Amino acid sequence: MAKTKKRPSAAAKPVTRAKTRSTSKGVSSSRSKARRDTDLAPIVRFTPKQRAVYLEREVQSAVGMSVAEFRRAFAAGELDSGDMDVFSVTALLGIGVSSRNRSKAVA
Repeated sequence: MAKTKKRPSAAAKPVTRAKTRSTSKGVSSSRSKARRDTDLAPIVRFTPKQRAVYLEREVQSAVGMSVAEFRRAFAAGELDSGDMDVFSVTALLGIGVSSRNRSKAVA
């Protein structure tokens, strides 16, 4: 009797990625519009007051201080820049030393 190969079941098929195409900048983009629409969060536009409330809540949640206290402590060098919460808040607030302009002061 000749041996026959077993076919893998449907559940054992390898997962394939969505077809991508390379853009002019070398970044792949998905061709599946439905997938792109479900993967992305909606864009939210804040008024200045809404932005201030959002930032205050996020900073308080992450490091337990107000935005003003955080800015003062960061500028004074009292915070550990290696701490991921501190790093996240500086990115959220857009403060810190930029790699392009190291002489720029903290906002």
